[in-house]
Amino acid sequence: MAKTPLKFIDLFAGIGGFHRALTTLEDFKGECVLTCEMDTHCRHVYEANFGKQSTFSENIRLLTRAKVNDPDSALDPDEIVKLVPKHDVLCAGFPCQPFSKSGKQHGEKDKTRGTLFYDIMEIVRARQPKYLILENVRNLAGPKHVDTLKTIITSIRNPDISDAGYSVLDEPIILSPHVLPPSYKGGDGAPQVRERVFILAIRGKNKKNENKLKSILKEVQAYRNLEKGWNPDNWDLSDILKRAPTDITKYKVSKSEAKWLKAWDDFVKVIHLTVFPASRFGLRFFVEN
Repeated sequence: MAKTPLKFIDLFAGIGGFHRALTTLEDFKGECVLTCEMDTHCRHVYEANFGKQSTFSENIRLLTRAKVNDPDSALDPDEIVKLVPKHDVLCAGFPCQPFSKSGKQHGEKDKTRGTLFYDIMEIVRARQPKYLILENVRNLAGPKHVDTLKTIITSIRNPDISDAGYSVLDEPIILSPHVLPPSYKGGDGAPQVRERVFILAIRGKNKKNENKLKSILKEVQAYRNLEKGWNPDNWDLSDILKRAPTDITKYKVSKSEAKWLKAWDDFVKVIHLTVFPASRFGLRFFVEN
């Protein structure tokens, strides 16, 4: 593995999932050289978790455009280089707006011009990191978004992005933390069903890199069998509650959250189910109604 820390940038960082993963791996310790997150609350949690970041931006478009709201004001690569530090890995849990079919339609770049994915690719074009790790909602790989996913994959492969191009598979990785065994920081440490789509890319469009990506995909698909006896669908909430801290005074529940919990409790009492689907459908229903 890497002898020196891999430098990474954390775009659409949220509260720091990628940061946690890339700075706590046993084989190497990553170094975050740029964080970008718009949400104030997320930034507070991020800073509480990882300390004050040396390079921080509230809006990715401050790094890629002369005018934030003007998609035609993209900065030149040499200008982006001045704003974005050199890095090995680009991480981005980006929002995925519908890609436009309007405009001049001059290839994939024009299709994504009004989206935040476009801004990610402008940074890739300028800095050409070795690895890309993109994360999005499960529906991105669903039937309604076939064209969107195809545009993303085609854009990454586009030789205009890098002379060497990027290797990326047509099939993304779909993974939920509950599938990972405990030794991979999943399982009983995170019994949460939350499937996400991950798109991995390696600079250099060649068979060797494609085989690396296929190997990763195959390993992820086999995670259920990594530990003998590990079954991600077999866990008991009481085991987790036994490990909970005895002092719960530090955990505060707001008035609105208390209403959600009461609504869920009432819902559980009246619904005729003994086994509940692993989702927040009931809570979401009450919140939205």
